[in-house]
Amino acid sequence: MTRHPMISVAEHKRQWRQKIRARDLGDTTPLNARIKSHALALLAGLPIQDKAIIGAYSPITGEVDCQPILAALPHAMPMGVTTALPVVMAKDAPLRYRAWSVGEPLVAGLFDIPVPGDTSPWVHPTILLIPMVGFDRQGYRLGMGGGFYDRTLALGQPLASALTIGLAFHGLEIKELPLEVHDRPLDWIVTEEGSMSCGTR
Repeated sequence: MTRHPMISVAEHKRQWRQKIRARDLGDTTPLNARIKSHALALLAGLPIQDKAIIGAYSPITGEVDCQPILAALPHAMPMGVTTALPVVMAKDAPLRYRAWSVGEPLVAGLFDIPVPGDTSPWVHPTILLIPMVGFDRQGYRLGMGGGFYDRTLALGQPLASALTIGLAFHGLEIKELPLEVHDRPLDWIVTEEGSMSCGTR
């Protein structure tokens, strides 16, 4: 019997990232449109208070483009909403968010990630749209590996109580993700197939 060396959970996740990124999803343009529709329907149906603050992200290669969702929010939701984008403060720090609306200029932040300029006010989102490299039906998310969202949502952080909505393509689902002690499930997951509640909210 051949014995395989034990690998760490972090290494197991790294291997999953490689496998998932090798999947061919084809043209994701129509998938993005369906995700937008499902995400807007979910947000419109949530018991969101007036003047909610929705934090999103600047998509990079392979991630769901959430910009059309942000652009449609002022027209899709009856109450006023503020939208925002994250700013990487340092390699090992939680994310912070600045208010931003689609069409406003962006500047290059840390790691050349587009972020709002210094004149945009800092805000504390009550809802977070979060990109996912992969996910499982228990609501656990596989990210890029930097740990930024883990630190941002950790107990004691200002955004720990934010409602979390993961965005991903259905083809990135796996049966069960390996977990580390800091992993926490998202509240909702939205793919082109629809929205799925993973928690109590």
